[in-house]
Amino acid sequence: MLKAAQDSLVPDLQRTGDALAGLVEAHAETVMVGRTLTQHALPISFGLKAASWLAGVDDAARDVFERAHLPVSYGGASGTLAAGMALCDQGAGADETAERLFTLIGYWAEELGLAVPEQVWHTDRVPVLRVAERSRKRLPHWDAWPMTCC
Repeated sequence: MLKAAQDSLVPDLQRTGDALAGLVEAHAETVMVGRTLTQHALPISFGLKAASWLAGVDDAARDVFERAHLPVSYGGASGTLAAGMALCDQGAGADETAERLFTLIGYWAEELGLAVPEQVWHTDRVPVLRVAERSRKRLPHWDAWPMTCC
């Protein structure tokens, strides 16, 4: 579900980035009032203003796709790997069974586009929160739009 949420951001971020890039180019020489601490400042171009918004969208995309990695969840009901070990047990011993399980987990992660965690994380919600926080906080003016748009 979270992978789908990440993937659903792609078209929105691309569309937003493309639109802002168009504004940057079209208004590179369109003069407007600069602002500093809610007061008028030296003139700037509207293209420069749009470029700062574009940088925020680019940063958000980087956060979502490079820094926020969702791990595959495979620990079982209590995080002991017991169900996975039972699935992969072919009577050869614990080490070989664990190796089979971790190979299977690697395949699952690759197929789903998820990371392989260093440990069972089924009760650790930090990766989920990290994706949600970065998706919300990194988009310019997400919380206060349109109040802080200018």
